[in-house]
Amino acid sequence: MRRVAALLVVVCTLVVTAGAPASAQVDRGNSLNRQASGPFTGTSSFDFGTGTCAFVFMTYDLTFQTGAQRSGTVHIEGCVNTSSVSGGFAFERSSFELTTPQRATLTGTVSGGVFPIDLTLTVTDGTRRFRRAAGTVAVDGTGGPSGPVSGTLTASLARSLRRP
Repeated sequence: MRRVAALLVVVCTLVVTAGAPASAQVDRGNSLNRQASGPFTGTSSFDFGTGTCAFVFMTYDLTFQTGAQRSGTVHIEGCVNTSSVSGGFAFERSSFELTTPQRATLTGTVSGGVFPIDLTLTVTDGTRRFRRAAGTVAVDGTGGPSGPVSGTLTASLARSLRRP
């Protein structure tokens, strides 16, 4: 009977300490979210027939303020085409680079409408504090095809606690 009880204790201990698989163990990213969120201002550029784009090549160069009132930057570029989103235009082949005030970066792809600005930045890679980060950054704002833009970045990030 003691052996069964001892075995039961060992099994329960292993189950509790093993927890979820490494890929599911995450830091919910509250500090990451604070570093990649806040109000932004910047400029947009909308160029017809530029590069390899069939219709329009568009860029956004943004500066954002974190809750600690420190500045970061976002560069978004890619091809825009007609779409069934609000405003009628959306990114189809695009990328972004977000640099935090601490010089960590996030990179990835962009999707969503450009008038009004309703974008989702999907993270594919990161450096420094954003290494092994995953998730999205919502970009909501106003502005025309070329000229000043403003709005808000809202990060929804998590980081794997262990290497895959």
